Amino acid sequence: MKGNDCEIVNIPVWERIYFGNVCFPVGSKELDGIVRAYIPNREASLMKLYELKEKIGPEGLDLLWLLLDLNPATRISAETALQHCFFDSIK
Repeated sequence: MKGNDCEIVNIPVWERIYFGNVCFPVGSKELDGIVRAYIPNREASLMKLYELKEKIGPEGLDLLWLLLDLNPATRISAETALQHCFFDSIK
């Protein structure tokens, strides 16, 4: 981009789905909801969430979900994020 030139980019409008739902057991309504929302359009993203689940657990997925809120008015602040239960083990 040069100067004030702007390029308009159309991105799909996807419902915001809670990441922590990948921690629910197979057959649960929570897991079924996230699978339906991510497949077929975002299957690779869903697979990344499954990988993250093993590394950061439900608390980490919750924190990630809060940090990645696109609306700055509702996104968690850095100060509040540091108080999240994900960090309890290192406090």
